[in-house]
Amino acid sequence: MRFSWLAAHYPGRPVEQLWFALDRDARGDWWFDAYFLGRVRLSGGSEHVARFASWLLKPAVDEAYERSFVLVDDEPDPGRPISWLAPGATEPARVSDTVLTVEVMIGRDEDGGPEYLMLQPSGRAPQQGFAFQICAELVWEPMDRASVERAAVALLDSSAGPA
Repeated sequence: MRFSWLAAHYPGRPVEQLWFALDRDARGDWWFDAYFLGRVRLSGGSEHVARFASWLLKPAVDEAYERSFVLVDDEPDPGRPISWLAPGATEPARVSDTVLTVEVMIGRDEDGGPEYLMLQPSGRAPQQGFAFQICAELVWEPMDRASVERAAVALLDSSAGPA
């Protein structure tokens, strides 16, 4: 299931299609994929996807609010080596043991204002003991609640059935 919207990824950049997707392969494994982030296996399987879909379907409130769901949690991301300048080092080192976490947030900044959906990716290099920002958040504002709810229902159906 693909969630997509038009927005600029960084302020001042052109508007383009931003997106994230959850899908299942022929073996029944679930995968997360997103604009700029790439595809990683999604831990927790169908149960995790069903929890996420149910979380998306939680009714909105009219006042300002924000709630979050950790969709991807410390998944190995071996395809994303980074350069890191360690304290006291003079040359950057390539770090390839990175892990990816993606938190999804839904909310509204003010009472009666538009809702937003935000993907907030972060990375960590456990062996080196540091965290890093992967890219700017992917922000969908105003969020199309009806579209999100249709996708969430489809995810619930897909997570309940065979691959």
